[in-house]
Amino acid sequence: MNNQVFDAVRDVAKTLDVLVDFMKCLEIDPGEMLWHLGDKPCWSSDLVST
Repeated sequence: MNNQVFDAVRDVAKTLDVLVDFMKCLEIDPGEMLWHLGDKPCWSSDLVST
């Protein structure tokens, strides 16, 4: 196999390690999420206008 494939797999594994550490520290406040979602009637309109 090609060395670039192994390099890519190694990079993905390192990135996943960082992501796992990030997710362990993440705190989600459901009430805050609902407040932000309720603030906008339609999030898809943001995507259309950009």
